[in-house]
Amino acid sequence: MQLIAQWMINTAFSGSLVLLLGVIAMRVPQSPAVRQRVGEAFIFGLLLAALLAAVPVWPHWALPVVRLPASPIARSATVDGHIGLVHSNGAASGRGGAAVSSAAGGKALLAAPAVMKGGHWLATILPAALVIAYLAGCAFMAMRLVLGHCKLSRLINRSANPPAEILEMWHDLAARASQSRVRLLVAPGIASAMTFGVRKAVVVIPEDLCHEHFRKHLRFVLQHELVHVRRRDALTGLAAAIAGVLFFYQPLFWLARRHIRRCQEFTADRMAAGKALRSDYAACLLDLVKLHVGPVGQTMGASGVLASRSDFYARMQRLLSKAGEMELGDVGRRWIISGTALLLLPILAVSSITICTHARPATAAEAVSAANAWGNGASAVAASSQGSATLHRGIAYLLRRQGGRGQWLGHVGPAVTALVVKALVDAGYPLQSRPVLRGLEFIESCRHRDGGFYANVEPQYNTAIVLSVLRELPTELYQSQVADGIAFLHHAEVAGAGGVPSSAANQWFRGGRVPHGWLKRQSVWQLRPLQLDPHERSANQILTNYGLLSYAQLKSLVYARLTPGDLRVRRLQHWLARHYTLQCNPAAGGARGQFYYYLVFARILATSHTNVFAGASGRVHCWREDLLTQLANMQRPDGSWINTRAAAWLEGRPVMVTTYAVLAIERAMGLR
Repeated sequence: MQLIAQWMINTAFSGSLVLLLGVIAMRVPQSPAVRQRVGEAFIFGLLLAALLAAVPVWPHWALPVVRLPASPIARSATVDGHIGLVHSNGAASGRGGAAVSSAAGGKALLAAPAVMKGGHWLATILPAALVIAYLAGCAFMAMRLVLGHCKLSRLINRSANPPAEILEMWHDLAARASQSRVRLLVAPGIASAMTFGVRKAVVVIPEDLCHEHFRKHLRFVLQHELVHVRRRDALTGLAAAIAGVLFFYQPLFWLARRHIRRCQEFTADRMAAGKALRSDYAACLLDLVKLHVGPVGQTMGASGVLASRSDFYARMQRLLSKAGEMELGDVGRRWIISGTALLLLPILAVSSITICTHARPATAAEAVSAANAWGNGASAVAASSQGSATLHRGIAYLLRRQGGRGQWLGHVGPAVTALVVKALVDAGYPLQSRPVLRGLEFIESCRHRDGGFYANVEPQYNTAIVLSVLRELPTELYQSQVADGIAFLHHAEVAGAGGVPSSAANQWFRGGRVPHGWLKRQSVWQLRPLQLDPHERSANQILTNYGLLSYAQLKSLVYARLTPGDLRVRRLQHWLARHYTLQCNPAAGGARGQFYYYLVFARILATSHTNVFAGASGRVHCWREDLLTQLANMQRPDGSWINTRAAAWLEGRPVMVTTYAVLAIERAMGLR
């Protein structure tokens, strides 16, 4: 229900903007033929907007419209600006950022985040009522469309071929218009001619027009219908009928549709009259109207019952006037193609706008915190511009690799999926967006009664990663899952590192001080990458291979609420300055664990508020720009990364490595 509501909001907003642009743009050209094409472009733009609103990989510009209170532990706001998937107003957390469905024991389920939490009962009932009302309206309009199909089918079944003389006239006119495959039928009981069919056009004329009295007018009628066929007005009618199912509530849609229909009739009248006197064609229209037989009704887009009678007075006035006589053929195909391409640009831009119902603008305190993390505004803008394109391609690759159950590398458990979910949320994806929601559903499916989150391997590691991600989501509704997970870790045995004390685990998740003897074990527990080799369980071996001893200590010290000026932090920063490199894993001296090293590198330095390093040689390093440049150079054409020199610890898997790279880029860009 929430996904439908979010899609409705996004579609209604973008569709309204497209319609507003379309109505304004249709007033510019003087020729009805050009106006018609402009309106048709925006009708198809409506369908495109509705489609793109449901495509998760399409980049969106987020507009937060529902402001929710911030949580006590607010995440740092992002730099003002929006490139690709990055939200201009930040992705700060909020208590009402997401809701969850009820579960046994009153615990929240991960799989159903909502737009808002608590508040008046209308906050819960009104969205559901709007969704139900919208779906009911769509069903009603779709039923009318189906009934139109049925009525047209019955009309064709009771139609017959025209007399030989009329058929000969038709073949002659159709051949001149290069429409020889169009079928002509005669039907009783209809008041006006009509055209329908997208693949195989069919023209149906009233039976009364076959009488000898109307033969002199029949040529004009047939020429009029052939203009509709040649300009493919039936396709426009079908597209408008489908758009009407989705945008039936929008008055601008009906205004634009009526204007397009009138332009279709004006153009068909003008082209059907041809070189003949317009007064003769006008007299033909007048004679037929007096006898209650219109020469052309409304072009049918496979739904004849939905059409209304054309505006006779407006058609006569337009036909006899000299205004707007330029037809579409006078414009030139190159100008038509160029104009259509220009119209697509605002349509695509408007289709990218997303109404973010859970976000709120960054507070002044958060903006100051973000500015301090970046060092200065110029560096922030430069790094954001440098990394946004790389980040966009990486996230697009991850979205394409999501499994059918919402998982990423699900065979190793929910840990990788949790990391990707965190990457998407930090990039600005709402919790109720489809990829994030499906990822949370998979994580929920991996939760066991003992409180752990795991599948077949590494239950402690998977649980620890999932809990760390849940803790950083923009909501506080997962406290029960975190508590159960900590209890699971307390009773579980960590292979090669001993038990994990419950008090220490709680302190880590709360950001409190960490006991000295537990620091190294917790660093291994929380920071080590996925490793499935049973021979590489030693804490010393893991830290040595990954070069994480000092990094892990620094991260633990920062989470313990120590300041960058603390003596221990200064010593660790000095070690980092002496070993500063992005060409390899400095401790391993090679490529083993290189991308996980990048992630830890970015997380530690971003947390320590360090922007510039003076290396052992005295050279100054801007680590954010260096890291973004290094990852941009290593990115593959499809947007992924892979460790081609060392495949240990799943770094031969593009999904795993791309997740590390995306998270590292987000830290370097200050998106957390």
